[in-house]
Amino acid sequence: MRSERTGAGWPSPAANPAEKSNPVEKQRGAVLRSAAILGSSAYPQGARRPDMTQATILVVGGESIIVQDFESGLESMGYDVPVVAASGEEALRQAGEVRPDLALIDINLRGEMDGIETAARLRELFGVPPVYLAAHGDQETFDRARITEPFGYIVRPFDARDLYITIEMALYRRRTESRFKQSERWLAALLHATADAVIAVSTAGLVLFMSPAAEELTGWRREAALGEDITAILEIVNEETRERAANPVTEVLRKGEALVPPGGFQLASRDGQEIPVDCRAVPIRDDRGALTAALVILRETLQSEAPRLDNQGRKQAERVLVARQAGAAPSR
Repeated sequence: MRSERTGAGWPSPAANPAEKSNPVEKQRGAVLRSAAILGSSAYPQGARRPDMTQATILVVGGESIIVQDFESGLESMGYDVPVVAASGEEALRQAGEVRPDLALIDINLRGEMDGIETAARLRELFGVPPVYLAAHGDQETFDRARITEPFGYIVRPFDARDLYITIEMALYRRRTESRFKQSERWLAALLHATADAVIAVSTAGLVLFMSPAAEELTGWRREAALGEDITAILEIVNEETRERAANPVTEVLRKGEALVPPGGFQLASRDGQEIPVDCRAVPIRDDRGALTAALVILRETLQSEAPRLDNQGRKQAERVLVARQAGAAPSR
């Protein structure tokens, strides 16, 4: 088959006359021309991204000739392509071994699993984001693919530079998400380690997160508290009037401003204790400034320690008295 020049100036196979009357040949011809462009010197040999790391890409496609061109083209761009999968089932097996950074998937993959189902399984099992290659961009296919949250969607025929840019943007997004998830893990570890009681609440007033210190202070287990209304978890009582005070989180959600209630308040815990606490509630906003949640931080005040110790001493004395009356040694 002779070659012709593409608009980008790279050689690609000329159209087959049979494509005009045969839709299958037309689709195959488009794929072959894209593969030929990718396999050409469209991008400098041995190119590397600025961070100089070599990303691993899993190619999933059924056309063996086309796949070989993709493999060599991607490697010339500086990517590692350790394996090429001809089916969705094979892609799942290989992904468990090579742990790719990205999957380049033919959306029209044939077999028991099509490209979209394969992408969904790769995402679910291994956290591998997909970039789809599509022969055409019909809305129905796009809507199905969108559910899998792809990092890219390329309609063939395409040129190599477009593919390179799409892959680089997908890898950048993956690295960004990875850093974000790492930050989330650090934050979760910090909140679990802090001595302060921390509770996160949705804009609807439902508990989203509760630290171990908050569990201990409120008497609520995290599993039971999640999804509950904050007013049921956090009951603040005025020390002087003994009346129930306004819930600080509710006030923050209503006003959208940070709130530090004055002293003289006690937390009525689930087990019936009334514990003096300092409290601070703050709003959480997104990049656009919209209120998305609220955070309340509670700290038991020092004045509560003596009564609690006295209470413990009273209970110990009661145990000693009962033991003596029974003629047994006191338990400690």
